[in-house]
Amino acid sequence: MTASAAQISGKVTATSGAIGGFTLQNSRLTGSADAVLATSTSGRRVEVDGTDNSLKFYSGSSGTEVLSLSDNEGFYLITPSSGASYKASGITFTAGAGAFATPITSRRYIGFGVQMPFEDFSQIGNNQAENDNAFIGFAVTHPGPTAISNASSENQFVLIGNLDNRASGSLFGTHIDLNLGPGGGTGHFIQFSDSSLNSAKSTADNRGVHIDMDKATLNANQYGIDIDMDGAFDNANTSVQKEQRGINIAIDGNVVNASSYGAYISQNADVSGGSKSVFGLYINNQGTSAAANNYGVFVVGDTNYFSGNILVGGTVDGRDLATDGSKLDGIEASADVTDATNVQAAGALMDSELTNVSAVKGINQANSK
Repeated sequence: MTASAAQISGKVTATSGAIGGFTLQNSRLTGSADAVLATSTSGRRVEVDGTDNSLKFYSGSSGTEVLSLSDNEGFYLITPSSGASYKASGITFTAGAGAFATPITSRRYIGFGVQMPFEDFSQIGNNQAENDNAFIGFAVTHPGPTAISNASSENQFVLIGNLDNRASGSLFGTHIDLNLGPGGGTGHFIQFSDSSLNSAKSTADNRGVHIDMDKATLNANQYGIDIDMDGAFDNANTSVQKEQRGINIAIDGNVVNASSYGAYISQNADVSGGSKSVFGLYINNQGTSAAANNYGVFVVGDTNYFSGNILVGGTVDGRDLATDGSKLDGIEASADVTDATNVQAAGALMDSELTNVSAVKGINQANSK
């Protein structure tokens, strides 16, 4: 049947042929490389676009593109070492679109999972070539290039987590497990630098890590920072000085009109009951050293200032202050061994004990036989 225009009603069944430039064959509808299959010609619609091999979603009466899925999505990625444009298969969200996941409770749920690239070294005999490309599991950057900058008076967050659990299961803001080979590792790396287009000094506080714990704790420990280092530390290359440090603080900046603290502890806890003490700093060093001293605290400074009482359980510079202190307590206030009382007590004859001081002092011992 051939006609310039035809209207057909009822069920039409076709197994092959051509419809408006599309070919129907073996239950497949195909078109040319630039073909577009859409649910509507405009407005809110879904399009399969052959020009860029993509699936696109448009929203609203104006037909604003909000999501694109293709094998050639482009984005600009800024890393600590560089910034560049990348092309890859993926999904692009635009015009305020985002991804949302609704979990289920019947089994363990992973909202977003990324598997890092790897080489299977467990198979003996395979070509065990290393993967020497950098891997970034999750990245949030401004659109780029690095010469541009964002401008907002509101807070900007890379990640926000709000977990609420009324049962006994623990909550983790982040859990990072690094399985290291000979390379080093950093659990969290935070770097502050100037904005690309504004190097003005910050007028608000800058905090590398801020911990605010308002949760009441019952019959359990509460730690602002908990560090547990159980790994063996072996500095086999003794020609290179290496150290193990639970906390390493290096402050090298130029501080003007302000104090600088390597560590500042403000202890305002109100402890009551159980005869418990308040500690601004408590160090329990039970380590052993075969070749050097074992220090609980090692302080180097032009002036070391302590306010309040100092209690010492051991010696200070080899002296037992508890024993030596008892001796010092027996010395009178403003003691002077040359005063009249101490001289007389030592056996000296005082002027006050003589009736004729001149006569006594005039005695010539050489003639008195």
